[in-house]
Amino acid sequence: MQKVKDTSLVMGDGYRYRHEETGEVQSHPFYAVTEDMVKKYRRANNFPIGTNWEESFEDNLCTNTPKCPCVNADTVIQKALNRAKHFAKDMKTWALAGFPIASEEVIAARRQTCEGGNGTPRCPQWSNRFRQFGFGHCGSCGCSGVLKTAVQTSTCPLGKWKV
Repeated sequence: MQKVKDTSLVMGDGYRYRHEETGEVQSHPFYAVTEDMVKKYRRANNFPIGTNWEESFEDNLCTNTPKCPCVNADTVIQKALNRAKHFAKDMKTWALAGFPIASEEVIAARRQTCEGGNGTPRCPQWSNRFRQFGFGHCGSCGCSGVLKTAVQTSTCPLGKWKV
């Protein structure tokens, strides 16, 4: 099973979905529009949209859209599990230390290391794709930058800053 790596990409040739029942192909440059078109078509023709439909939809797009950047879904799940384990470990360490918060100076320095600015280059693992509260997240561990940089016991998974 494959998963689309970045659904925000605009595919010039379109995301292509092939209906197994009829062989008809629907295509559109935008992922969300393609998904909406396919769902409408399937409902209009009484084709099932099951509980795991999103997974089979993405696998179908990956199979039928040659230029679509896709990843193995197992890799995505394993990455999410690893990030969850890392987060749980960090939260346990933080709780055992009594939930200390870093000073404003430390938080600012950590954020500058991650996001860049004032002559400091942005970390290549940093992502602003899902900005939360005006700050992105770490592409290495997956943590929210707001939380990660404020927790005193937190460390950078790449070793760029320590406690």
